[in-house]
Amino acid sequence: MNRFTRVTGWGLIEAAAALGAVVSAILPLSHWWWFAELAMNFLPLLSACFALYALLECCRRRWLVALLAFGIAVADLLPTVLRDAVVSSEPTVPSAETIRILQANVLTGNPNPCLLLSLIERERPDVVLLQETGEVWQRNLMAITNEYPSFICEPRGDNLGCAAFLSRRVLASLGPSRPELRIRYFSEPRRKASPAVCVTLPFPHGELRLFGIHPVAPLADSSWRKRNAFLQAFAHLVSENTRTVVTGDFNTSSYTPVYRRFLRDSGLRDTDSGFLPFLTWHAALPGIFRIPLDHCLCSPDLRVRSLRRCESIGSDHFPFLLEIER
Repeated sequence: MNRFTRVTGWGLIEAAAALGAVVSAILPLSHWWWFAELAMNFLPLLSACFALYALLECCRRRWLVALLAFGIAVADLLPTVLRDAVVSSEPTVPSAETIRILQANVLTGNPNPCLLLSLIERERPDVVLLQETGEVWQRNLMAITNEYPSFICEPRGDNLGCAAFLSRRVLASLGPSRPELRIRYFSEPRRKASPAVCVTLPFPHGELRLFGIHPVAPLADSSWRKRNAFLQAFAHLVSENTRTVVTGDFNTSSYTPVYRRFLRDSGLRDTDSGFLPFLTWHAALPGIFRIPLDHCLCSPDLRVRSLRRCESIGSDHFPFLLEIER
């Protein structure tokens, strides 16, 4: 019985490795097939599994199989580390004024809005950009309007709501000029389209444009094409702009071809310059099972002071706090 159990256990491991090899083989199709791109979001997990399998095969002295598994692990890991993550390498000016931006996908059905409100009170960001704001969230967020009197909110029940809030501090720094807050759509009808919140801050030394986006999740071919069309249209919108920041739940990881294409077409740079990106979804899962779906991008003419992932706010996404020199 022990031998039968041992053989069956190895058989299951080898079957899982074969399935993983098939998944790795279809990853190059992610340019054209939504399922291949979906699998590409899990590259770190896939790489870790093959590395473990290679170690197990080394224990069995099956060196050729171990070498092949290790090669697949390295190939799967490369797109996660060879990213276009560029943060200004020039030294920051200590006296330069900064602006702090809190980015959060709050989750429409989040039962704990007080966690976000506490985070805002504690961190005191200048700008708050939110996704998945529904009617309940709109009512709860009225609690911060004393300190954030300029705001815009598009409540939606389909997880595509968005909002932006500006603090009294950033409004005072604008002088007599007033900010522009608006909601933009990139397709019709609007009730089915993904909105983007757009904020223009007319500082005396030049305008700063902030965008919060949340395209649909690509869980089928139709939604995959819709998400890609949104990102393509949005990249065209911001490609001619300077002093631009784009944050949000992009519903694609930084490993995928569509994300790299968005960076190329928009001219923006990823502010997350770590060896591996921040893994933001799903917040309830252990780190290796998470995916970097939330991003903070900026134009090359902006200097990034810091980018920090904040603690959980009860959503399935972790929030970010970005600080840039304005």
